[in-house]
Amino acid sequence: MLYFVIVNYWCGESIAQLLRSLAQDSPDQNYQILIVNNSPEDRSLDAFSTEFAHCTILETGGNLGFGRACNRAIAWVADRDPGAIVWLINPDAWLPAGTMAAVRSLLSQADWAILGTAIDQPDGRPEFRGGRFDRRSGLIEPITQEAPTDPKIQPTDWVSGCSLLIHLAAFRVLPQFDRRFFLYYEDFEFCRRYARQGYPVAIAPSLRVIHATSTVTGREPERKLRWSIGGYLLALAIHGSRWALVYRLARILISAIAQWPQHPARSRAKLQGVADAWQSWRSTRNGSPRR
Repeated sequence: MLYFVIVNYWCGESIAQLLRSLAQDSPDQNYQILIVNNSPEDRSLDAFSTEFAHCTILETGGNLGFGRACNRAIAWVADRDPGAIVWLINPDAWLPAGTMAAVRSLLSQADWAILGTAIDQPDGRPEFRGGRFDRRSGLIEPITQEAPTDPKIQPTDWVSGCSLLIHLAAFRVLPQFDRRFFLYYEDFEFCRRYARQGYPVAIAPSLRVIHATSTVTGREPERKLRWSIGGYLLALAIHGSRWALVYRLARILISAIAQWPQHPARSRAKLQGVADAWQSWRSTRNGSPRR
């Protein structure tokens, strides 16, 4: 069975658009929907269970962040269907027509444990076509160049949590995100950790979703910057070289100091991100996920 997992943080309207795109593209509704609610006061989800078939809402009691919310959902699915495929998808994304038909054929391929999809912006520009990682330099970047559509899945360094499928049956132990990441780079860390354990990480170039970039986190630019820097440095501390971590940390500190007179809020966010990464890393120096 295919389970769509969506993490909500005050984005009920966007989720409704996503669920309607699913219903239109797959009238047989041969899937389950699991919404993890990180904003308990958001009552826009109340009608979803009746409006949309096979929809379950998990209440967290607060904002757990992306990774920990996904962990709740993955565990919930695994308890009920250990062989399921979990599709993590952003609330501000939706499926173009024909996606579900393409999914069915791709899911029959057994040579993947973590699978990403191509991601397009609403105007059709490519946003994600795979992930690249250079351990020595600390470069973590999305591939955005359009590539020839290939019906076969392709290996890649990492895939985006905006649209990420997990084949539970491929794992010996329940896959979980590192709880130290609140938002940003938890998808990269998840992919690199399991790739190092021998689990195939791949992308399906022929499978695409549409993503309205930053409609959720774009409301709070300084917090977004803080979480992004904290996640990036923590990811480098776990998977990058020591040189890369020192170099990237120095660049962030220098830019924060230099920009302080003109942009104190941005500089403060950068320094807070550095502090967050340091505190998270100190909590488990060996780099293993906190449980």
